[in-house]
Amino acid sequence: KFDKYREAMAPEDFAKWDHEQKTLKDRLIEKDDFNWSLDKDELKIVAGVDISFSEKYSDIACSYLAVLSYPKFEVLYEDHEIVELD
Repeated sequence: KFDKYREAMAPEDFAKWDHEQKTLKDRLIEKDDFNWSLDKDELKIVAGVDISFSEKYSDIACSYLAVLSYPKFEVLYEDHEIVELD
């Protein structure tokens, strides 16, 4: 599936994307080594973000943010933005 999207991208766009992915991968933390703890009774709000890319247009993406109450997971705030990538 990835190859289909790669073929749709201009070579210079793919090179920029590939470089950025490799740079981010070097910064990836795969194991939580922070010295902290949290009492679950104190946790009141959680949030998540996502970005999805258009299957038809390789330079169009949609970013999304959701903020939820915890533990009921009621939506407190949500926002999205359609962006055109450079």
